[in-house]
Amino acid sequence: MTEKNHPTDEAEMEQGPTPVKDTLVQINEELSQITSEAATALEDDTFREWTKTFNGISNQLADEMIRTAVVGPIKSGKSTFVNAFLGGDYLKRGAGVITSVVTRIRNGDRFEAALFFKSREEINLEIDRSIMMTAFENRFPENSFDIMNDDAREWLKKEIEEIDPDAKITGDALNINILSLQNYLKGYERVKDIIAGTSRNLVFSDDAFGKHKIYVADDSLAVYLKDVCLTVPADAVDSRMEIADCQGSDSPNPMHLSLIENYLFGTAHIIYVISSRTGLRRADITFLNIIKKMGFIDRILFVVNIDFNEHESVRELSTLLDKIRDDLSYITKTLDLFAISSLFNLFKTSPDSLSDKDRMRFSAWRDEQGLPDFSDTETERFNACFANKVMTNRYATIYETAAERLTIAAAGLQKRLRIHKDLILNESGSADRMIQKIKDSRRETDMIKSMIKSTIDGSVKDIKKKLGTNTDSFFDPQSGPVLPKLLKFIDNFTVSEPDLNNETDDSGFMNALYQAFEELKQGLDRYIAENVNPEVLRFIQEQERFVRASLETIKAPYEGMVRKHIGMFDQIPEETAVTSKNDSPNTIVFPKIKSARFSVDSGFPPASTPMQYSIRVKTEAVFHAGVYSILDFFRNLIQKPPEKVRKGKTKGIKRGVRQVKRETAESVRMHYKDYRENLKYQYLYKFSDRMGERLHNDLIEQFRFLDGDLSDLTGKITENRIDKKRGIELLTKTEAGVSTCLDRLKEIMTSAEDRSKTP
Repeated sequence: MTEKNHPTDEAEMEQGPTPVKDTLVQINEELSQITSEAATALEDDTFREWTKTFNGISNQLADEMIRTAVVGPIKSGKSTFVNAFLGGDYLKRGAGVITSVVTRIRNGDRFEAALFFKSREEINLEIDRSIMMTAFENRFPENSFDIMNDDAREWLKKEIEEIDPDAKITGDALNINILSLQNYLKGYERVKDIIAGTSRNLVFSDDAFGKHKIYVADDSLAVYLKDVCLTVPADAVDSRMEIADCQGSDSPNPMHLSLIENYLFGTAHIIYVISSRTGLRRADITFLNIIKKMGFIDRILFVVNIDFNEHESVRELSTLLDKIRDDLSYITKTLDLFAISSLFNLFKTSPDSLSDKDRMRFSAWRDEQGLPDFSDTETERFNACFANKVMTNRYATIYETAAERLTIAAAGLQKRLRIHKDLILNESGSADRMIQKIKDSRRETDMIKSMIKSTIDGSVKDIKKKLGTNTDSFFDPQSGPVLPKLLKFIDNFTVSEPDLNNETDDSGFMNALYQAFEELKQGLDRYIAENVNPEVLRFIQEQERFVRASLETIKAPYEGMVRKHIGMFDQIPEETAVTSKNDSPNTIVFPKIKSARFSVDSGFPPASTPMQYSIRVKTEAVFHAGVYSILDFFRNLIQKPPEKVRKGKTKGIKRGVRQVKRETAESVRMHYKDYRENLKYQYLYKFSDRMGERLHNDLIEQFRFLDGDLSDLTGKITENRIDKKRGIELLTKTEAGVSTCLDRLKEIMTSAEDRSKTP
């Protein structure tokens, strides 16, 4: 964002996230270089294993991503805020509401926009669902719709043109299914070559970067998009941070809300944008309660996006801010609220490129006192707060684990170097006795390793069993916390009573049933997005915490065992050792068991998956059982007196709605059953395996300094293949380098611990 404070002195620089990463990367490179040189000079392959460890840590530092989601209602100014934050007009402002795309932005050396399109199969499936939810006179003759089939598109175009006008309205808005179908047809010619290709993506770089806005802003093109990732040179974010401009939380399509929920599940920070024109609305309260149910409310920074034209003075604006604070206090007690004019900040990034109209507005604002100055002060305050949160969270989620792993490896490396030094300085007889004692110690080490593995394997097996029980209970349709309420919602849902007085043919009756089903599905999708998905995502987090807590309980006693055994080892060579133990402190670090969420390749099933219960086979079941069986009943009414016809129509509609509800409820049950099994086998069980592997590796890593055949080293010394003087010089220098790295790592971890204790 504009007016960003760029720290200049060393103390200030340490407050940002990048210096910590740079220091860890530098330490990692130094230790990797040390092990590589030691492996060659000392002819010890054990050092090469440490090199692999350091390479893995390097990949971890490079691959991890801190994600920030910018959310809020439609037209609250999210895109303008992101543009101002990044320092350029990169995102299309005021994009349509039909697209479900979350636009991700990352830092890079050049401007690049990568647009990823849905596959042909995904497009056809979405169109199939919309067709099944629309009261067309005729069903599509083929088994499934194909967007690339000319006859299929002509059929769809004709059906949309001939549909009853009343069927194009749901509630007080255009029917979202028909709107989606129209956009698919309208945009097809412009994207047909892309979706027919193998890569299904477009990349706009450098001068062509701005062309991506064409696809995002046009609903008929955006409907084909699956993902958008922009890369821009921006000082506001470093190379391992992603900021996402999310779809409006009050989108008329509940599926969009579920996609936002999916993205929020992987975020470290949430920036919630509120328009000063509207203040806090009902849609805001609804969405914030969803975030609270997910357990993410403490991740939010609230930004009131100021519209200078709406407010006379800072005092008048402050009254609004006080009200917003009071309203938010009912949702969260920890509140970070900032008032910023995103448009004013955006104008400041490139004043020379503004249009005449914008230049006049900017000039008038800049000359004012009060609101612009207030916005500048709030902008600086936001930047400082956000930078601090990023720094703290980044260390907690990425750097802490890397620092701990580096410390373990460096401590083991230090012990190995000390063994080499003692062996070289001792006479061969003493060296042989020392090696024999190390071998004796290693036999006990192997027993401990075996115990660790069997205990962890057994614990993971028990954890999986408990996870299975927990998941089955959570998704139980009779006694679980969500499905009984969901099924009750379906049973109690009341559809609007249609006017059938003037309907005398099958189509009018079918339209009424379709509208009833559409109303039910929209209400059900909204209920799932607002009530079920947050509970499911919170349940997943609870199971992750259960796995970590369970493993922590078995980690503690083994930590003590490892410490005791390594302490005993330090006393083994005492009678023959030449080096001082005080020069090489017994450093033992056990990393905290962090979440392995993003290391599980398949990931958890998206929250939107259960909302896809209305796939073709299930929807066909609804209409075969619900609609067509009622038509015969309806036709029998035609020759009866008007009063009986009216009552019969109403009775027929009610019967059809009941059947639709039954079929929908059964479809929901089946889909949550599938979701339950996918969650267990594709995510939770894999998560447990990965966490168990991580704990095992962390504990076993402590013993690596004993690996390899040390007796071979005495032979090399005896044969003068290793020059003692040169070897001692190398080891002394190398050990000093490792000690320096350990001291620097200790400073990083101590500093981070102190920051975590600061309110």
